[in-house]
Amino acid sequence: MSDDYEDEAFKELESRLGRDKLKQVMTNLDGELSIYRNEVIEEIAKEIEGFTPAFGIDTTSSFAIFVRGMKT
Repeated sequence: MSDDYEDEAFKELESRLGRDKLKQVMTNLDGELSIYRNEVIEEIAKEIEGFTPAFGIDTTSSFAIFVRGMKT
């Protein structure tokens, strides 16, 4: 998708809802999505820990810590 398409979609949504309502909707959506984002990040960190035989415990632990640090 292009940025123009997204810009147009947000402008249309803003005109339908109004600026304040749009901000409220986006804030609520961000909060709801962060729950799923954190779950996905944790799943990725666990998968990285499974690479221990190939990369060693120190390397995989460091990667997993880095990925977990991306949670909100």
